[in-house]
Amino acid sequence: MTNFFRGILCPIVAGSLLFTACKKDDQPVPQVPDPEQYLTIKVKASIKVGDVLYDSIPGDFTIMSWDKNGVKHENDTLLPAGSSQVSLPVSHQRYALRLSKWGKVYELALPKSEVINGQLYLVGGNQAAKKLVSEQSYSFQDGAFRLQRKQTYDYDPQGRLDKVSYIYYNTIENNPAPTLSSVDKIFYNENRLEQIQTVDKLEGSDDVIGYNRFYYNQGGDLMALQYKYRENFIMYMNDYSQQDGMNIISMKALQEDHNPSGSRIDLKFSQGNRVEETTIIPGTPASTRNYEFDAGINPFIHLNWHQSYFKDKSKNNPVAEKINGTLSLRSEYQYDSEGYPTEVIKRELNAQTGEFRIVMKTVYSY
Repeated sequence: MTNFFRGILCPIVAGSLLFTACKKDDQPVPQVPDPEQYLTIKVKASIKVGDVLYDSIPGDFTIMSWDKNGVKHENDTLLPAGSSQVSLPVSHQRYALRLSKWGKVYELALPKSEVINGQLYLVGGNQAAKKLVSEQSYSFQDGAFRLQRKQTYDYDPQGRLDKVSYIYYNTIENNPAPTLSSVDKIFYNENRLEQIQTVDKLEGSDDVIGYNRFYYNQGGDLMALQYKYRENFIMYMNDYSQQDGMNIISMKALQEDHNPSGSRIDLKFSQGNRVEETTIIPGTPASTRNYEFDAGINPFIHLNWHQSYFKDKSKNNPVAEKINGTLSLRSEYQYDSEGYPTEVIKRELNAQTGEFRIVMKTVYSY
């Protein structure tokens, strides 16, 4: 009778104790719980600054979840640009994603009933674009930076760029006095940039010595540009296309009589940045410049100020430039807590020594 009860005792005890089991000596021991199961979702930072969407940027994320007892669990992680996979415990009751980026915090609540395995979730929001007030450029001479020029930016009551002033300094003097060289006056047709006039300030005459005129199609694409500075004139007609996932603008040069010159500039854009510029002139070898970018905010894209060859249309800042495949220029930026550059130092390749030398520093104010 004793042996019979001993044989059935273990199954009975195992059914009544959740985390115990019987060994041969009939002693209960802890059982290993079933492994946690997870939902896998994709997470991506997405912030709209002004009218420009930044959705390929790294960010500091906090992955939060609450278990069945209401206990909060957090995991802080830096996720790279683009989408990243994140695991959420299936046994937890609700989740949330928090993004800290450019001085702001964004949070996305995810009720368990709304979480779909493999789904992409965007975390972010909207920010107003900061206005660039000035930039000061310093040349590097005899081991020191010397103030060379300054540009100031003024805005109209609607917040649109109204005037750009160009100020120069004599780098030979120790304490050079500023000289106002010229002013760009900005004109709009309704809210669309129509013309930029360059006014001479050196002679005190306020003569218009140049202009840029811009023409658009009904969709708002910039279809033609006229550049005139003193006796120099050129006009470009723009063609838009796509190839291999890139947006392409082909700027075809026209002479003053509007006849094609045969020259053109092909620009390639990838992920919102102007990554390639190829200049084609009949009878000469084509020249190509390639650019690499960081993930910081380019303040010029928010000015709605058309610059030559669409230089202002990149949403990030260039960190490297190659000419026909050879690295020629490096740029090192410092940023404020809101993602805007406060300073850039540019280093140019010295072809004689093969080393990079500092050539310029620019300081930005907002």
